[in-house]
Amino acid sequence: MNKPWKESVKNDEIFEAGFGRKCGMKMPQPGQELHSRVKIRLMEESEREQFDELIEEKHYLRSSRIGGRHMRYVAAADGRWVGLLAFSGAAPHLKGREKWIGWSPRQRARRLALVVNNSRFL
Repeated sequence: MNKPWKESVKNDEIFEAGFGRKCGMKMPQPGQELHSRVKIRLMEESEREQFDELIEEKHYLRSSRIGGRHMRYVAAADGRWVGLLAFSGAAPHLKGREKWIGWSPRQRARRLALVVNNSRFL
């Protein structure tokens, strides 16, 4: 399949026009150690609107709504957002999960609180 746009537009231009522009970011240049500058922290309540807006715009589910108890994290490099994560409690009953793990109903009741769900990743 011929994709002429791939030849004329660089990945950093796509990045900076989309998510990067929204967060004021620039694509790291070769040789820069981005991973060593990334810090992951809990989202502050004052950042909730921006977090939700980015999830609704960029995540494939197009929804920032997360049921139940959850935690939202921001990955930032040099003060700029480079990733968003949200975790929530596990679904109470999933036959496939219980079958794969091999839990009995009693084991599931005791251990389910130790399971978390990756609700959103951007």
